[in-house]
Amino acid sequence: MAQCTASWSRSGPLTTAATTAQCFSCKGSRNLGPVILGRLAACGAAIALNCLPSDQEDGRKVAEELGATGCEIEVFPADVSKGAEVPGMGEALLRRFGHIDILVHCAGRWSDTSFVADQHPEIHRELLPTAAILHDVGKATSYTLGPVLDVTDEGRLIDHVVQGALVVQTAIEGIEGFPQGLRNRLLHAILAHHGALERGSPVAPKTLEALAVHHADWTDGDIRGFLDALWPPFQRTGDGAGRVYLR
Repeated sequence: MAQCTASWSRSGPLTTAATTAQCFSCKGSRNLGPVILGRLAACGAAIALNCLPSDQEDGRKVAEELGATGCEIEVFPADVSKGAEVPGMGEALLRRFGHIDILVHCAGRWSDTSFVADQHPEIHRELLPTAAILHDVGKATSYTLGPVLDVTDEGRLIDHVVQGALVVQTAIEGIEGFPQGLRNRLLHAILAHHGALERGSPVAPKTLEALAVHHADWTDGDIRGFLDALWPPFQRTGDGAGRVYLR
């Protein structure tokens, strides 16, 4: 994030001035992705949008919508969970943008503020998406990117959960007037997003936003795992409703 500056205003933590920044969004065509990318595009960021090959149509639509606003954006379809697809995508991405300043890892659809805040107005509308965007930022330094995904020294000795809180704390120190209370709640949501000590979090969720981010992350992972298990083996009911379930 070397070319990014950040400022604090009454509009909340997402007022990051990302002008000139190159942003890479992993699986950004679904769930909270388009919301996050819209905010980054409004700040002037150029966007490399990754999506699953099966989500290319969604990715194209997102790119068209943001491109119409003047955003510089290109879609890079690849399944980043398959190591063989990562190097080719990375090479194409670097040829197009040269470098990446911001890595966005998106949480699931349940952290979309338009849904959660409408159902639970007690939740902080700006803190929730900020925590959702940043909850896995520590992975950027906890894993290597290459033909074989490996864990770095930081990942082994500190782990991405704590490393993410350290990254955000460093960024907050550079923002004059950042409220101490929001700092504590944001760092807590990052540290608590795995939900329990035995799952890798040093603290369990103790705020509404932390609880929401934890369940968003957990639910998104469960749904993706369920869908992966369904394909190619699946069954459909005979009632024409198209319901899908595990055998």
